[in-house]
Amino acid sequence: MGGVVGKIMGVKKPDTSAQERQIQEQREQIQEDKKTALIEERQLAEQRSAKRRATQRGGKRALLSTARVAPETGLEEETLGSA
Repeated sequence: MGGVVGKIMGVKKPDTSAQERQIQEQREQIQEDKKTALIEERQLAEQRSAKRRATQRGGKRALLSTARVAPETGLEEETLGSA
């Protein structure tokens, strides 16, 4: 009955397209935020795991020479052998 009265009186439904768009944009933003949070959480967990692994297994290597940055390159100056 309400539909018939609405047609007779000329009452139209309000335009809600702007609100629907805004709700959809909010939902998309929430999804992006969730993805970003998961990525950050995973990265932090990996960092914590790597740190824990390094302290348990690695330790400091005090015997390496400070004269070289990378062991593959060897020593730049002649310090061993005859002068």
